[in-house]
Amino acid sequence: MENFTSNSNISDTSGVKWNECLYFYDSAEKASSGFQKIYVRTLMETADDEGCELGIEEEIFRVMMCKNPLLRLQLSDRIMCHLFVIFETTNWYWSIERNSEGVILQRSKMLEGVLKNCQRHQRISAWLGWLKPRVIATERTLCHRTVKSISELLSDKEELQRACLGILDDYQEFAAHVYNFLTK
Repeated sequence: MENFTSNSNISDTSGVKWNECLYFYDSAEKASSGFQKIYVRTLMETADDEGCELGIEEEIFRVMMCKNPLLRLQLSDRIMCHLFVIFETTNWYWSIERNSEGVILQRSKMLEGVLKNCQRHQRISAWLGWLKPRVIATERTLCHRTVKSISELLSDKEELQRACLGILDDYQEFAAHVYNFLTK
């Protein structure tokens, strides 16, 4: 079992504060601009646009750590990269990540939908396709976690403090913390 930690100290000057909400994108691969702002404490009660359950009770059975470059002109993404977590349930592929706007939770019926897109926009790839969004580790999980258990993790006071510092290192630490939580 692999544990992840970050290795970057690049500052983000956005100054965005964590506001206890997720930005939820259903069908991440679609080009429409809609999203739902969901407060962590009410995630369990929220339904999608069709009125169906979100699927938060589905058990997570596979977890993937993924990364992509930060800039189009990067030669390497060894240190300067964006980490995010994809997990698979019975009916969906989900991704969760932290960026300067907040925590993004999205889902798709296809792995490529959440691997190659974030907030309904194509993720950054390095110029000429040198570096692309990709899976760097995969684990089957036997810990019986659900999407709902992620909301419980985010409600933890320590995790909220970790998410609000606003530097790149914290975004990578967030992904590492979620990955480790889901695989143990």
